[in-house]
This record gives sequence, C-alpha cells and structure tokens, in this order.
Amino acid sequence: MQYREYCNQLKIRLDNLNPRQVLERGYSLSYIDGEIIRDIRQVRRDSEIHTEVKSGSIWSKVSKIKGKKNAQTN
Repeated sequence: MQYREYCNQLKIRLDNLNPRQVLERGYSLSYIDGEIIRDIRQVRRDSEIHTEVKSGSIWSKVSKIKGKKNAQTN
C-alpha cells in the first residue's frame, strides 16, 4: 500500500509541473516562433505571438512593448 501511495504522490507532483496545468489555473502561455516567451527581449513590435488559454488559442500582433522599470536581466 505504501508503494502505491508513493507512486500516486509522484504522479501528482509530475502533473503539477506540467506547463498545461497553468492554463487550468486561469493563466496563459504565450509563444513566439514556437518558443515560450520568457523575456520581452524575445519580442519585437509587429511580431506575431500565439497565446494558449484553457479554452483555446489566440494569435496576436504586438503593437507596444513596455518593460518594468527595475527589471533584472540575466
């Protein structure tokens, strides 16, 4: 029984690490050229981006980009 419970806990942890679970919590994932957007430096004005939400997908064209005032860059 302990082994089965341990496996179930591992499955729950793995499920929570799935980026798609973010959508279930009401967030979205945005992509440019098939890559997840992690930094505004990946995007340029007039870029086309693809955003996934729980109920479907949105394609958008970027008209403005604004960074945070004290954003750290890596």
